[in-house]
Amino acid sequence: MSQTTTIPFFAAAPAEYSQEYIAQVTRAFALYAQQQQNPGPIRANTLNLTGLSAYANNTAAVSGGLAVNDVYKTATGELRIGVTGGGGGGTKLLDPVFTYTAGLLTSILYEGGHTKTFTYNVDNTLSQLVSVIDSVTTTKTFTWNVDGTLAYIVQT
Repeated sequence: MSQTTTIPFFAAAPAEYSQEYIAQVTRAFALYAQQQQNPGPIRANTLNLTGLSAYANNTAAVSGGLAVNDVYKTATGELRIGVTGGGGGGTKLLDPVFTYTAGLLTSILYEGGHTKTFTYNVDNTLSQLVSVIDSVTTTKTFTWNVDGTLAYIVQT
């Protein structure tokens, strides 16, 4: 991953080190440390989730104390997400089913028949996302720049 990081300003040392000079050096090092800890957006081809709790189903996940928006896995390795349920005011785990082809996410099927379908370009960049929610279909088509950054998205 390449990135451009601004080199922090380091004040020239005076003949006698003053408290002001030490404060400037301290601020410069703090800025540098912050830039190194959070360099900005990351683009990756692989996501490795470790230490996920395993549950047989949603009931077991709720009983096990899974929090809203936590990710867990089933015994077969499927990823599931705890989300806020609608209408009833309580917390409910929806049970999405993720489908992969050649290591790429190709679809998500949610309870209630809601779906998301993903298609990819030859270079494995996302080409299209089709969402069906309450029988309403939304299509997002993605166009990429030559350098692999997203150029624009068209929604129909």
